Amino acid sequence: MAEWDRLPQESDSAFAAFVIYRSMPPTDRSIKQVPIIRDGDAKKGRNTRQFDQWASKFSWTDRVAAWDIHQDKKYQKEHTNVIQRDKQRILSRAYKMMDLGSELIDKAEIHNMTAAEARKKMNVAVQLVTGGSKMVMDVMGLSESQQNTLINAEEGEIAILINQFHQVGGFNTPATGEVVSTNS
Repeated sequence: MAEWDRLPQESDSAFAAFVIYRSMPPTDRSIKQVPIIRDGDAKKGRNTRQFDQWASKFSWTDRVAAWDIHQDKKYQKEHTNVIQRDKQRILSRAYKMMDLGSELIDKAEIHNMTAAEARKKMNVAVQLVTGGSKMVMDVMGLSESQQNTLINAEEGEIAILINQFHQVGGFNTPATGEVVSTNS
């Protein structure tokens, strides 16, 4: 039996009053409000002596504290499950984006494209990979600064790949030492 359940010696009326008290939001909980809520009449709720006696005799304060803890744990568990489910959905989409970007890079036949077409395809690929990576880093809880450091490193690696594509054809050859921007 949980602490907030009906006690063996508790009358129907006393337990019904406790349920009203227990059901109030913790910030608004008041024994004085129990008869008003029960009777729906502020005048009838003026005398709280019986409710004060029940509260004392049946340990309402301790029982309601146990109830609040139980409700909070229940909320935390439900909230955690929702967060975990959402994180899994986000990660699934992020990995799909990264895979699609990688596939675009792998299957790009840059030697058959104009420089503008190749640049456009590479920019889309970079956006997919970078966007997916950012989503993963968000889920991992990395700070903005940490994310920027990693994204800049990825963009540097992608710029190197683009420069390598210059060497095999399809792009106009860059000037010596020129690095192709991922934003072009």
